[in-house]
Formats: sequence, structure tokens, C-alpha cells
Amino acid sequence: MIDPQEVIQRYTPEEICQGAEDYFASIPDTTYLERKPFFDGAMAGETLYRFGLALKHLKLSPGMTLLDFGSGTCWTSKYLIQLGCQVTACDPSPTALEIGRNVVEKSTLADTERFTTLPFRGRSIDAPDNSFDRVLCFDSFHHIPNWQEVLGEMYRVLKPGGLITFAEPGYGHSKAATSQFEMKRSVVLENDIHIPEIEKVALKLGFKNLRWQAVISRDYESRKFKDLVTGKWWSSSYRRMARSCISALKDALSHTSIFSLSKGNLKIDSRQMRFLAAQISSAPTSQPFAENREISISVKVKNIAASTWLSENEDECGVVYLGCHRLNEHGSIAQEDVARAKIDRDMEKGHEAVITLVFPPHPKGKHDYILDLVSERVSWFELANCKGHQTHTLSFTVQ
Repeated sequence: MIDPQEVIQRYTPEEICQGAEDYFASIPDTTYLERKPFFDGAMAGETLYRFGLALKHLKLSPGMTLLDFGSGTCWTSKYLIQLGCQVTACDPSPTALEIGRNVVEKSTLADTERFTTLPFRGRSIDAPDNSFDRVLCFDSFHHIPNWQEVLGEMYRVLKPGGLITFAEPGYGHSKAATSQFEMKRSVVLENDIHIPEIEKVALKLGFKNLRWQAVISRDYESRKFKDLVTGKWWSSSYRRMARSCISALKDALSHTSIFSLSKGNLKIDSRQMRFLAAQISSAPTSQPFAENREISISVKVKNIAASTWLSENEDECGVVYLGCHRLNEHGSIAQEDVARAKIDRDMEKGHEAVITLVFPPHPKGKHDYILDLVSERVSWFELANCKGHQTHTLSFTVQ
């Protein structure tokens, strides 16, 4: 049985990085690597499940810059590009990065202009301070012998308010048969992941907090669902099921660790549906408007949630507009998105602005509209269903 500490003492970080390159360079046919994670049904299901949980933690939005650390052959990078991120794939193996570039270039959905590669030599990340909105470590951090040093580098290149997410093996990984086999045949480290130890170092570096994901991959018979959901907490069947879930969670932690660290308070903006809420009001429109002329109405909006409203962004994603829908005589929406006006500056929680909404000429009669804010390519605020948000009804007369 090989102890990971033996590997750490035997090899330098640079030698372990070279071991990664030797591994990829020794593979004559890389077809199966280019298909990753779809070369095995069971493994693909487990890998994509973990990848999905990592994406949930990352809280990604289009336009974000992301460091895919330990990207290997870049299958994760490919999907992150498709989500609209500007991705830098970082790996110690030039061969793996070259395979990864081929993977991205062959994808019809991944924009290669959003993709760059960065070699990792074992200690420092060759990027300026505060370069990335997000960092992803997917099955890579447990290969790093000097992980404290590298975690400090990740902190340095992460922007304030940014997030790093890890999807790694658990605390029993080094003893697994596959791990022991890899450490015997190659210059590679298959270390355990101890979340409390990582958290202790992370907090000293300046990270805000650590949040981990409970993962239960065990399946149950249908009657167990009834025991858990409809059973009474004091019943024996409920207690048995609860103990089974706790046991499954403990078992999963020995194989899987998914957790995140934020650099300061996590920055949330209007590229995400979370916390999109506003107060909307307008002055009474008692005076009628003239027929066949544009109609201008001033509307006051106030940000009442934690998300920062963006006034500018790449591809307009997350840019906040005041918009409206025309109502019919029954109060239902007759025409969506009739007019819009963009906010003129970024707006934090508590900020107010007066926006002029210009309507096209209207025929004579009474006209009713529902006013709401919209985050472009994300959501109308009403659909975000955040606490405190209400749309505003506007009525005016044309004669």
C-alpha cells in the first residue's frame, strides 16, 4: 500500500507535472480521450452528475472569465465555452492541451475565440492578479503535492467576489485499487481530499468560507420514497430510511468531494436570476395624450435585492431594461415587450433611477400596460419570483 506522502516526498511538483505529460504523450491513439466522458456508460453518468453539481456551485453566467485548472483534454472547457464563458484551460501536459484544442475546434457549438490554453509548471499560475471570475478544479486538485501553495495562487488570480469550485475524490481515494495502481506505474499523486484541512488553509489565505455539496448516489426502492416523504419522523420506517440516507452520504464523502470557496463576499449580478427584485412606480397620468404622437412616461425603479444590475456587458447578457406588456380589456397580456429603456449605470442594492419609457403613437382610447424589468438573455424579473418584487400597472388615455 503506497502512502500519498511517500509520493510527495519522492517527487517535486515539477516532476509530477512531467509525469502527467509523459502519460499523455505515451498514448498512441487519443480517440477515446477526445470522447471523454462518453467512453463508458456508467462512468459518463457518474462524471456528468458530478459535473452538474460543480456547475451548480460555480453560479456561471455568460461573459465570465474562467480558469479550468487541470483541464486535461478539455472536455469540461468545451461545455464551459458553450455556456458563454471565456475559458482558459490550464494543465501541466502540453500534449493534453493540444488534444483539448482539437476537441474544442471540432465542436460546432464551442466558440474557439473564447478558448485559450495555459501550461502549468507545478507552482505558479502564469496569469495576472484578479484575472478570473471563476476557477474550476475537476478531478485535478488531488494530484497537486504542494496544494497549499497552488491554492494561494488560485486566490491571487481570482477576482474579488469570485468563486472557486472543486469536484474531487474523497478522503479514502488514495487507498482505492485504481489509485494504488496509478501510483505504482506512473509518476502521479493520488491524494485524499480532507475538506476541514483545506478550509483551514483557505481561511488563512483570505477565502471567505467553504460550502460543500451533499452527494448521495445510492438508489432506493419506491416504497423507501414513501417512507421518507410521507412517513412520520417518530416512525421506525422513517428512522431506518433516515439512517440509510446518512450512511449513503458518509459513503459518498469517501469517494466524492464537491465544495466551493469565495474570495470575499460572492458578487452576484443581473446575469443570474437569483435576487432580481425591484420597486417600480410612476406618476399618475391623469392628463390625456395626443393621438398619433409618441408618449413619454417617467418611471422610478429601485433595486431592492442583493444583485447588482448591469448597464453594460458582453453580448448584452444581464443588462437591465425597463420593459412593458400591453394588456387587453380583460387584463391579460395582448402584446409582449412593447417598449424598452435601459438603465444608464450599474445599480447596487438600494440605488434608484428614473427611466423614461417611450411608447409609439396610440389610437384614441384607454390603454393599460404592465411594467417590469428584464435582464437581457436571463429573465423578466417577474419570472425570477424573488421576494419583494412586484410589477407595476400603468394606464393612460389618448384623445
